[in-house]
Amino acid sequence: MGREEKIRQISDDLLLIPPVIGKSINNILLKNVFAAIKEDITPPHFGIMKILNDAGDMHISKVADWLQVPRSQMTHMVDKLENLGYICRENDTEDRRSIKIRLTEKGKQVFQEWIQTVHEGTRQFIDCLSDAEIEELAGSLASLRDIIIKIVTNHYQFEKGKDY
Repeated sequence: MGREEKIRQISDDLLLIPPVIGKSINNILLKNVFAAIKEDITPPHFGIMKILNDAGDMHISKVADWLQVPRSQMTHMVDKLENLGYICRENDTEDRRSIKIRLTEKGKQVFQEWIQTVHEGTRQFIDCLSDAEIEELAGSLASLRDIIIKIVTNHYQFEKGKDY
């Protein structure tokens, strides 16, 4: 299969796969996982906490970019997490006009409890797979993540370089 034929196949798959994966994950995995969490937390809230857990403090706008969430929606989500005591806002020491967010100790503890619930839900979700299929899925998802990050990063660099 030539490059153009592969690109057409990728286009077709990109239209079909995300909705199928999204609905499957939402309907099977996330409903069960988030039902176990007492607070009214949604996957985007969890995504904010995951990014902060992995990366440490970060500008709100950068987290919004990673999650592809509008800044206005991000403000509401950050407000909710801050009101729950899970994150806090801090002025950036290098640019006092900018605000960074970080997990609080309470947020770190709650996140670790939640991530265990997610891991258990995921284990149950994929329990029907063989060890070889789990290995293949893990490798494929890691490759997909890395490729998508490369594409998205390239896209944002291209967009920022444009003259408007």
